[in-house]
Amino acid sequence: MERVLHMSNIGRNDKCTCGSGLKYKQCCLRNNNLTFGQIECEDKMRTIVKSTYDFIKERDFQGSCHITSAIMFILLSEAGFTDLVVKTGVVVIDESVFDHSWLEYRGQKIDMAIMNTLQNGLKFSPVFLDKLIGASEPLKYIYGINRDLDAMAEFVLSESLGDYILGGESENTVVYFEDIAKRAGMQFSDAKDIISKYTDT
Repeated sequence: MERVLHMSNIGRNDKCTCGSGLKYKQCCLRNNNLTFGQIECEDKMRTIVKSTYDFIKERDFQGSCHITSAIMFILLSEAGFTDLVVKTGVVVIDESVFDHSWLEYRGQKIDMAIMNTLQNGLKFSPVFLDKLIGASEPLKYIYGINRDLDAMAEFVLSESLGDYILGGESENTVVYFEDIAKRAGMQFSDAKDIISKYTDT
């Protein structure tokens, strides 16, 4: 697959790719903040990750780390990306320490749900291939600290990705999968069939 960098494709008057709704010149260009369009990656990966970001932001979806990581893993896998791993562990950001799930692609973190945690309303810049979106500083979050996980994180670890999504159907997890897939331009005739492929993952 071809790797493409799109920095030059963002016009000053275009909508900023960070999702703020502002013009690029009034947002991340002014602040020298990193946007989705500036991350060097394949277009399909960027589309899937940005679609997940938009889903979380539009729904103000707090604590979506487990479900959105599982959904991104499946969509990225279906798009042909390998070397993906869903991780569940502890994240440390400044003084905050909490259980969390994220993706790693070839060792680089992808974490959209960090932008809207369950930690007393704390919101952090999302991470895309070890870069902070909407920020100008380097990634300083510490992922994977060993400690006892809470009951929900332990449950997530005990389930396959497919079983986790299908098992939460009463909580709209399959609908979430379909929504993010549609935003990413990935239509499936039967989402449950696709998800069922990952009951051993």
